[in-house]
Amino acid sequence: MALLRFLYTLYAYGVGVPVIGLFLLLEFLLAYRYHARTHRYFVINRFCCILLYRVLLLRATVHGREHLPVKCGSIYISNHQSLIDIPLIYQLIPEPFSFIFKKELLRVPLFGKHLQHHDHIAIDRASPMDLEVLEQKIIAFLAQGQHVAIFPEGTRSTTGQLQGFKRGAFRLALLSGAPLVPIYIHGSGKFKPKNRSSAWPVRVQVFVGPPLPVEKLSKNDPTLRQRSIELTQQAEDLLRQMETQAQSSA
Repeated sequence: MALLRFLYTLYAYGVGVPVIGLFLLLEFLLAYRYHARTHRYFVINRFCCILLYRVLLLRATVHGREHLPVKCGSIYISNHQSLIDIPLIYQLIPEPFSFIFKKELLRVPLFGKHLQHHDHIAIDRASPMDLEVLEQKIIAFLAQGQHVAIFPEGTRSTTGQLQGFKRGAFRLALLSGAPLVPIYIHGSGKFKPKNRSSAWPVRVQVFVGPPLPVEKLSKNDPTLRQRSIELTQQAEDLLRQMETQAQSSA
C-alpha cells in the first residue's frame, strides 16, 4: 500500500502539476479573449476541471443533482477538506459563479494570478472598511441574478470533520435575500491531507441539498445580528446532517 501511494504521489506531482499549469495558462489566454462570466469561457473552464479529475484518476459521485441549477442569484455554501474541492465545485455548479475567498490566496503562485484575473472576490478580513465595500458589491452582484460560492468554515479542515461556520456568508444572504444552496463534500481530504506531501486517488461523494430560502433584511434591521447567528447555526446543523448521511453511506 505504501509503495502504491508513493507511485501515485510521483504520478500526481509529475503529471498533475504540469497539467494544472497548462490549464491555468489556457485560462489566462482565454481571459483576454472572453470575459470570465461568459458562457463560453465557463464551459471551457468547467471542461478543464473535469479533465483534471480524469488525469488525477479521481472519481466523484453526486447526490441531489436535481436541486441544481437554482434560477435566481444564490449563495453556494460547502465544507472544505482539500484543494480538489475547488475544481469539483466548478464541475458541480452548472452556471457561471464567483468564489469568495480570503485575500491571502492571492499570494499563491499561478493560482493567485488565476483568481486575480477572474471575477472571484477577495476578502481582507483584517480591514472592516474593505469588508463593507465588498459586502455592497456582492449584494448588488446577487441582485443581478449572479451566483457566488463560499467555504464558510474559512479554511480547510485538517481532520475531515466539519468545523464551525463564520457568519459572513449568512449576513450576505439576509441582506440580499439570496437562497443558500448547501453542499457537503465527503472524502476529498484523503486525496492529500493538509500538511502532508503524499497523495491518493480518492472517490469523492457530493451531497447537494435543496435551496434554503432566506428572508431579506435591511442593514439597519435590529434583528440582523441575531438572525445572522441563527441562520449560521441552522446552516451548520444542516451540513452536519449531510455529514452524517455521507458517513453512513460510505
